[in-house]
Amino acid sequence: MHAAGSAPMGAGMRDFPGTLAVYLSDRCNEHCPYCYVSVQQRSSAALSFEQLREGLDYFLSHSRRLGRKILFMGGEPLLHYALLSRAIRHVRTHADGGLGVSLFTNGTLLSKERLEFFRSHKVDVIVHARAQGQSVPLRGHSKAGVAVNVVLLPGALPGALRRIHALYQAGFRSMSIAPDITSLWSPRDVCRLQAWLICFSSYYKGLLRRGQGFEVINIRKVMDASGKSEREGKKMRPACDSLVLAADGRFYACDKMLGAPLASLSEKNIGSPRAGLDMVGREEYFSKAWSCIRSAIGAHGSVPYCPIGVYASWEAGRFRRASGSDFEARAVGFYRVSTSLWHCWQELVKDCGDVALFRELHRIFDA
Repeated sequence: MHAAGSAPMGAGMRDFPGTLAVYLSDRCNEHCPYCYVSVQQRSSAALSFEQLREGLDYFLSHSRRLGRKILFMGGEPLLHYALLSRAIRHVRTHADGGLGVSLFTNGTLLSKERLEFFRSHKVDVIVHARAQGQSVPLRGHSKAGVAVNVVLLPGALPGALRRIHALYQAGFRSMSIAPDITSLWSPRDVCRLQAWLICFSSYYKGLLRRGQGFEVINIRKVMDASGKSEREGKKMRPACDSLVLAADGRFYACDKMLGAPLASLSEKNIGSPRAGLDMVGREEYFSKAWSCIRSAIGAHGSVPYCPIGVYASWEAGRFRRASGSDFEARAVGFYRVSTSLWHCWQELVKDCGDVALFRELHRIFDA
Protein backbone atom coordinates (compact mmCIF):
# COMPACT_ATOMS: atom_id res chain seq x y z
CA MET A 1 0.00 0.00 0.00
CA HIS A 2 1.33 3.41 -0.94
CA ALA A 3 1.12 6.34 1.42
CA ALA A 4 -0.94 9.38 0.51
CA GLY A 5 0.92 11.54 -1.94
CA SER A 6 3.24 8.73 -2.98
CA ALA A 7 4.61 8.60 -6.52
CA PRO A 8 2.66 6.80 -9.25
CA MET A 9 3.49 3.11 -9.54
CA GLY A 10 5.54 2.22 -12.61
CA ALA A 11 5.93 5.68 -14.14
CA GLY A 12 8.04 8.78 -14.07
CA MET A 13 6.65 12.24 -13.35
CA ARG A 14 6.59 13.13 -17.05
CA ASP A 15 4.06 10.35 -17.71
CA PHE A 16 1.51 11.58 -15.21
CA PRO A 17 -1.79 12.79 -16.76
CA GLY A 18 -2.35 16.49 -17.19
CA THR A 19 -6.11 16.45 -16.57
CA LEU A 20 -8.07 15.28 -13.54
CA ALA A 21 -11.78 14.60 -14.18
CA VAL A 22 -13.61 14.63 -10.85
CA TYR A 23 -17.02 12.97 -10.60
CA LEU A 24 -18.49 14.39 -7.40
CA SER A 25 -21.39 11.93 -7.31
CA ASP A 26 -23.57 9.65 -9.42
CA ARG A 27 -26.66 11.78 -8.78
CA CYS A 28 -28.40 13.96 -11.34
CA ASN A 29 -31.65 15.92 -11.66
CA GLU A 30 -31.93 15.25 -15.41
CA HIS A 31 -32.18 12.15 -17.63
CA CYS A 32 -30.27 13.06 -20.79
CA PRO A 33 -30.41 10.21 -23.32
CA TYR A 34 -26.76 10.61 -24.33
CA CYS A 35 -25.33 10.52 -20.79
CA TYR A 36 -22.70 7.79 -20.48
CA VAL A 37 -22.70 7.80 -16.65
CA SER A 38 -24.80 5.41 -14.62
CA VAL A 39 -26.74 7.89 -12.47
CA GLN A 40 -29.61 7.62 -9.98
CA GLN A 41 -28.21 4.41 -8.58
CA ARG A 42 -30.10 2.65 -5.82
CA SER A 43 -27.07 2.94 -3.56
CA SER A 44 -25.77 6.34 -4.61
CA ALA A 45 -22.23 7.53 -4.02
CA ALA A 46 -20.74 10.96 -3.40
CA LEU A 47 -17.27 12.15 -2.48
CA SER A 48 -16.64 13.51 0.99
CA PHE A 49 -14.50 16.64 1.19
CA GLU A 50 -11.66 14.56 2.66
CA GLN A 51 -11.72 12.19 -0.32
CA LEU A 52 -11.95 15.10 -2.72
CA ARG A 53 -9.12 17.03 -1.09
CA GLU A 54 -6.87 13.96 -1.12
CA GLY A 55 -7.58 13.42 -4.82
CA LEU A 56 -6.97 17.05 -5.72
CA ASP A 57 -3.77 17.25 -3.69
CA TYR A 58 -2.46 14.01 -5.19
CA PHE A 59 -3.01 15.35 -8.69
CA LEU A 60 -1.51 18.76 -7.91
CA SER A 61 1.59 17.20 -6.34
CA HIS A 62 2.26 14.78 -9.21
CA SER A 63 1.13 16.52 -12.38
CA ARG A 64 3.68 18.92 -13.76
CA ARG A 65 2.22 19.31 -17.25
CA LEU A 66 2.06 22.76 -18.77
CA GLY A 67 -1.62 23.62 -19.05
CA ARG A 68 -2.78 21.06 -16.50
CA LYS A 69 -6.45 21.27 -15.56
CA ILE A 70 -9.18 19.95 -13.30
CA LEU A 71 -12.70 19.18 -14.52
CA PHE A 72 -15.61 18.97 -12.09
CA MET A 73 -18.34 16.66 -13.37
CA GLY A 74 -21.12 14.36 -12.20
CA GLY A 75 -23.91 13.39 -12.15
CA GLU A 76 -24.80 17.00 -11.71
CA PRO A 77 -22.05 18.72 -9.70
CA LEU A 78 -24.26 21.64 -8.67
CA LEU A 79 -26.31 19.25 -6.54
CA HIS A 80 -23.27 19.52 -4.25
CA TYR A 81 -22.54 23.23 -4.51
CA ALA A 82 -21.11 23.60 -0.99
CA LEU A 83 -18.62 20.80 -1.66
CA LEU A 84 -17.85 22.11 -5.14
CA SER A 85 -17.22 25.70 -4.04
CA ARG A 86 -15.04 24.51 -1.17
CA ALA A 87 -12.99 22.39 -3.57
CA ILE A 88 -12.55 25.32 -5.97
CA ARG A 89 -11.32 27.56 -3.18
CA HIS A 90 -8.91 24.81 -2.15
CA VAL A 91 -7.29 24.43 -5.57
CA ARG A 92 -7.12 28.18 -6.11
CA THR A 93 -5.30 28.46 -2.77
CA HIS A 94 -2.89 25.58 -3.31
CA ALA A 95 -2.19 25.63 -7.06
CA ASP A 96 -0.42 28.07 -9.34
CA GLY A 97 -2.38 30.48 -11.49
CA GLY A 98 -1.79 28.41 -14.61
CA LEU A 99 -4.13 25.64 -13.47
CA GLY A 100 -7.28 25.46 -15.58
CA VAL A 101 -10.54 24.65 -13.80
CA SER A 102 -13.76 23.74 -15.61
CA LEU A 103 -17.28 22.86 -14.53
CA PHE A 104 -19.59 20.68 -16.63
CA THR A 105 -23.25 21.16 -15.74
CA ASN A 106 -26.74 20.89 -17.20
CA GLY A 107 -27.24 24.49 -16.09
CA THR A 108 -30.57 23.98 -14.31
CA LEU A 109 -29.13 24.88 -10.90
CA LEU A 110 -27.04 27.85 -11.96
CA SER A 111 -27.88 31.22 -10.48
CA LYS A 112 -26.48 34.73 -10.86
CA GLU A 113 -24.61 34.38 -7.58
CA ARG A 114 -23.10 31.04 -8.51
CA LEU A 115 -22.03 32.30 -11.92
CA GLU A 116 -20.34 35.27 -10.27
CA PHE A 117 -18.50 32.89 -7.92
CA PHE A 118 -17.22 30.79 -10.83
CA ARG A 119 -16.15 33.86 -12.79
CA SER A 120 -14.34 35.36 -9.79
CA HIS A 121 -12.44 32.08 -9.29
CA LYS A 122 -11.63 31.70 -13.01
CA VAL A 123 -13.73 28.59 -13.54
CA ASP A 124 -14.81 27.85 -17.10
CA VAL A 125 -18.47 26.82 -17.15
CA ILE A 126 -19.63 24.39 -19.86
CA VAL A 127 -23.36 23.78 -20.13
CA HIS A 128 -24.73 20.67 -21.82
CA ALA A 129 -27.31 21.18 -24.55
CA ARG A 130 -28.83 18.55 -26.79
CA ALA A 131 -29.02 19.43 -30.48
CA GLN A 132 -32.80 19.29 -30.25
CA GLY A 133 -35.61 20.64 -28.08
CA GLN A 134 -36.89 24.13 -27.39
CA SER A 135 -35.31 25.18 -24.11
CA VAL A 136 -32.19 27.33 -24.01
CA PRO A 137 -29.80 26.91 -21.05
CA LEU A 138 -29.24 29.90 -18.76
CA ARG A 139 -32.28 31.78 -20.00
CA GLY A 140 -32.18 35.22 -18.41
CA HIS A 141 -28.52 34.94 -17.36
CA SER A 142 -25.44 36.47 -18.93
CA LYS A 143 -23.59 34.00 -21.18
CA ALA A 144 -20.25 35.78 -20.77
CA GLY A 145 -17.54 33.22 -20.09
CA VAL A 146 -19.95 30.30 -20.46
CA ALA A 147 -19.56 27.70 -23.20
CA VAL A 148 -22.17 25.25 -24.40
CA ASN A 149 -21.58 21.61 -25.31
CA VAL A 150 -23.84 20.49 -28.17
CA VAL A 151 -24.25 16.73 -28.51
CA LEU A 152 -25.24 15.50 -31.97
CA LEU A 153 -27.68 12.59 -31.97
CA PRO A 154 -28.33 10.53 -35.14
CA GLY A 155 -32.08 11.01 -35.00
CA ALA A 156 -31.91 14.73 -34.22
CA LEU A 157 -29.65 15.98 -37.02
CA PRO A 158 -32.43 17.71 -39.00
CA GLY A 159 -33.01 20.20 -36.17
CA ALA A 160 -29.42 20.48 -34.96
CA LEU A 161 -28.53 23.57 -36.99
CA ARG A 162 -31.65 25.42 -35.81
CA ARG A 163 -30.69 24.48 -32.26
CA ILE A 164 -27.17 25.84 -32.67
CA HIS A 165 -28.48 29.07 -34.17
CA ALA A 166 -30.92 29.45 -31.27
CA LEU A 167 -28.03 29.06 -28.84
CA TYR A 168 -26.06 31.67 -30.77
CA GLN A 169 -28.99 34.09 -30.74
CA ALA A 170 -29.37 33.48 -27.00
CA GLY A 171 -25.86 34.84 -26.48
CA PHE A 172 -23.54 31.83 -26.43
CA ARG A 173 -20.26 32.67 -28.15
CA SER A 174 -18.34 29.46 -27.47
CA MET A 175 -19.60 26.00 -28.46
CA SER A 176 -18.26 22.47 -28.51
CA ILE A 177 -19.94 20.17 -31.04
CA ALA A 178 -19.49 16.45 -30.49
CA PRO A 179 -21.14 13.18 -31.59
CA ASP A 180 -23.05 11.06 -29.10
CA ILE A 181 -20.75 8.24 -28.10
CA THR A 182 -23.62 6.12 -26.78
CA SER A 183 -25.38 5.93 -30.17
CA LEU A 184 -24.92 3.35 -32.89
CA TRP A 185 -24.07 5.47 -35.96
CA SER A 186 -25.13 3.51 -39.03
CA PRO A 187 -23.61 4.13 -42.49
CA ARG A 188 -26.76 6.10 -43.36
CA ASP A 189 -26.35 8.20 -40.21
CA VAL A 190 -22.75 8.94 -41.19
CA CYS A 191 -23.87 10.12 -44.64
CA ARG A 192 -26.52 12.31 -43.06
CA LEU A 193 -23.96 13.81 -40.71
CA GLN A 194 -21.59 14.56 -43.59
CA ALA A 195 -24.41 16.37 -45.40
CA TRP A 196 -25.24 18.24 -42.19
CA LEU A 197 -21.62 19.33 -41.81
CA ILE A 198 -21.74 20.90 -45.28
CA CYS A 199 -24.78 22.91 -44.16
CA PHE A 200 -23.10 23.85 -40.88
CA SER A 201 -19.96 25.01 -42.67
CA SER A 202 -22.01 27.18 -45.03
CA TYR A 203 -23.97 28.61 -42.09
CA TYR A 204 -20.81 29.37 -40.12
CA LYS A 205 -19.06 31.05 -43.06
CA GLY A 206 -22.20 33.13 -43.62
CA LEU A 207 -22.00 34.40 -40.05
CA LEU A 208 -18.38 35.39 -40.56
CA ARG A 209 -19.22 37.28 -43.76
CA ARG A 210 -21.71 39.33 -41.74
CA GLY A 211 -19.11 40.08 -39.10
CA GLN A 212 -20.65 37.59 -36.65
CA GLY A 213 -19.72 34.19 -35.31
CA PHE A 214 -18.76 32.07 -32.32
CA GLU A 215 -15.81 29.99 -31.22
CA VAL A 216 -15.97 26.31 -32.18
CA ILE A 217 -13.95 24.81 -29.33
CA ASN A 218 -13.16 21.71 -31.40
CA ILE A 219 -11.20 23.87 -33.86
CA ARG A 220 -8.72 24.81 -31.16
CA LYS A 221 -8.21 21.10 -30.46
CA VAL A 222 -7.64 20.42 -34.17
CA MET A 223 -4.93 23.06 -34.35
CA ASP A 224 -3.28 21.85 -31.14
CA ALA A 225 -3.29 18.25 -32.40
CA SER A 226 -1.94 19.28 -35.80
CA GLY A 227 0.94 21.11 -34.17
CA LYS A 228 1.75 18.12 -32.00
CA SER A 229 1.66 15.78 -35.00
CA GLU A 230 4.05 18.02 -36.93
CA ARG A 231 6.46 18.21 -34.00
CA GLU A 232 6.48 14.47 -33.48
CA GLY A 233 6.62 13.69 -37.19
CA LYS A 234 4.54 10.54 -36.88
CA LYS A 235 1.05 9.31 -36.17
CA MET A 236 0.35 7.42 -32.99
CA ARG A 237 -2.68 6.13 -31.21
CA PRO A 238 -4.57 8.86 -29.35
CA ALA A 239 -2.90 9.46 -26.01
CA CYS A 240 -5.30 9.92 -23.08
CA ASP A 241 -4.11 12.71 -20.84
CA SER A 242 -6.93 12.33 -18.31
CA LEU A 243 -7.22 10.64 -14.95
CA VAL A 244 -10.64 9.97 -13.43
CA LEU A 245 -11.49 10.38 -9.75
CA ALA A 246 -14.87 8.70 -9.30
CA ALA A 247 -17.46 9.25 -6.58
CA ASP A 248 -16.14 6.21 -4.67
CA GLY A 249 -12.80 7.98 -4.13
CA ARG A 250 -10.87 5.71 -6.52
CA PHE A 251 -9.00 6.40 -9.75
CA TYR A 252 -10.16 4.91 -13.08
CA ALA A 253 -8.61 4.87 -16.55
CA CYS A 254 -11.60 6.22 -18.51
CA ASP A 255 -14.74 8.04 -17.41
CA LYS A 256 -16.86 6.02 -19.86
CA MET A 257 -16.29 3.07 -17.51
CA LEU A 258 -18.71 4.86 -15.19
CA GLY A 259 -21.54 3.59 -17.36
CA ALA A 260 -21.52 0.65 -14.95
CA PRO A 261 -22.68 1.03 -11.32
CA LEU A 262 -19.76 1.97 -9.09
CA ALA A 263 -20.35 -1.06 -6.90
CA SER A 264 -19.40 -3.29 -9.84
CA LEU A 265 -16.23 -1.34 -10.71
CA SER A 266 -14.20 -1.62 -7.53
CA GLU A 267 -11.86 -4.27 -8.97
CA LYS A 268 -11.25 -2.22 -12.12
CA ASN A 269 -9.84 0.83 -10.38
CA ILE A 270 -6.23 1.83 -10.91
CA GLY A 271 -5.53 3.10 -7.43
CA SER A 272 -6.55 5.87 -5.10
CA PRO A 273 -4.93 8.98 -3.60
CA ARG A 274 -3.81 6.98 -0.57
CA ALA A 275 -2.76 3.80 -2.41
CA GLY A 276 -1.11 5.63 -5.30
CA LEU A 277 -1.78 5.49 -9.04
CA ASP A 278 -1.00 2.30 -10.94
CA MET A 279 0.30 3.71 -14.22
CA VAL A 280 1.20 0.24 -15.49
CA GLY A 281 -2.37 -0.92 -14.97
CA ARG A 282 -3.61 2.24 -16.67
CA GLU A 283 -1.45 1.60 -19.72
CA GLU A 284 -2.50 -2.05 -19.85
CA TYR A 285 -6.15 -1.00 -19.95
CA PHE A 286 -5.53 1.41 -22.82
CA SER A 287 -3.49 -1.17 -24.73
CA LYS A 288 -6.27 -3.74 -24.42
CA ALA A 289 -8.92 -1.20 -25.44
CA TRP A 290 -6.87 0.07 -28.37
CA SER A 291 -6.28 -3.47 -29.60
CA CYS A 292 -10.05 -4.10 -29.67
CA ILE A 293 -10.68 -0.79 -31.42
CA ARG A 294 -7.99 -1.47 -34.02
CA SER A 295 -9.41 -4.92 -34.65
CA ALA A 296 -12.78 -3.32 -35.41
CA ILE A 297 -11.79 -0.31 -37.52
CA GLY A 298 -8.67 -1.66 -39.18
CA ALA A 299 -5.45 0.23 -39.80
CA HIS A 300 -6.95 3.58 -40.80
CA GLY A 301 -4.13 5.68 -39.40
CA SER A 302 -4.65 8.10 -36.54
CA VAL A 303 -8.07 8.46 -34.90
CA PRO A 304 -9.05 12.08 -34.22
CA TYR A 305 -11.46 11.65 -31.32
CA CYS A 306 -10.52 9.21 -28.58
CA PRO A 307 -12.34 5.94 -29.41
CA ILE A 308 -11.46 4.28 -26.11
CA GLY A 309 -14.77 5.51 -24.70
CA VAL A 310 -16.66 3.21 -27.08
CA TYR A 311 -14.76 0.23 -25.69
CA ALA A 312 -15.13 1.43 -22.08
CA SER A 313 -18.89 1.93 -22.49
CA TRP A 314 -19.21 -1.48 -24.10
CA GLU A 315 -17.24 -3.18 -21.34
CA ALA A 316 -19.31 -1.36 -18.71
CA GLY A 317 -22.48 -2.80 -20.20
CA ARG A 318 -23.75 0.62 -21.30
CA PHE A 319 -24.85 -0.91 -24.61
CA ARG A 320 -26.98 -3.96 -25.17
CA ARG A 321 -24.55 -6.71 -26.03
CA ALA A 322 -26.27 -8.32 -28.98
CA SER A 323 -23.03 -9.70 -30.38
CA GLY A 324 -19.40 -8.89 -30.97
CA SER A 325 -20.35 -7.47 -34.35
CA ASP A 326 -22.49 -4.88 -32.55
CA PHE A 327 -19.37 -3.57 -30.85
CA GLU A 328 -17.57 -3.48 -34.20
CA ALA A 329 -20.45 -1.53 -35.75
CA ARG A 330 -20.34 0.99 -32.90
CA ALA A 331 -16.57 1.38 -33.14
CA VAL A 332 -16.61 1.82 -36.93
CA GLY A 333 -19.59 4.20 -36.81
CA PHE A 334 -17.99 6.40 -34.17
CA TYR A 335 -14.69 6.38 -36.07
CA ARG A 336 -16.38 7.55 -39.28
CA VAL A 337 -18.48 10.17 -37.52
CA SER A 338 -15.58 11.62 -35.55
CA THR A 339 -13.35 11.63 -38.63
CA SER A 340 -16.01 13.53 -40.59
CA LEU A 341 -16.24 16.14 -37.86
CA TRP A 342 -12.45 16.45 -37.67
CA HIS A 343 -12.19 17.01 -41.42
CA CYS A 344 -14.90 19.69 -41.22
CA TRP A 345 -12.96 21.60 -38.56
CA GLN A 346 -9.78 21.29 -40.61
CA GLU A 347 -11.54 22.68 -43.68
CA LEU A 348 -12.89 25.62 -41.67
CA VAL A 349 -9.37 26.43 -40.51
CA LYS A 350 -8.14 26.21 -44.10
CA ASP A 351 -10.98 28.33 -45.53
CA CYS A 352 -11.33 30.90 -42.73
CA GLY A 353 -7.84 31.06 -41.27
CA ASP A 354 -7.18 34.46 -42.84
CA VAL A 355 -10.43 36.02 -41.58
CA ALA A 356 -9.67 38.41 -38.73
CA LEU A 357 -12.82 37.59 -36.75
CA PHE A 358 -12.22 33.84 -37.06
CA ARG A 359 -8.66 34.28 -35.79
CA GLU A 360 -9.87 36.45 -32.92
CA LEU A 361 -12.60 34.00 -31.89
CA HIS A 362 -10.15 31.08 -31.87
CA ARG A 363 -7.23 33.02 -30.40
CA ILE A 364 -4.96 32.52 -33.39
CA PHE A 365 -2.07 34.92 -33.05
CA ASP A 366 0.83 35.53 -35.39
CA ALA A 367 4.16 34.45 -34.03
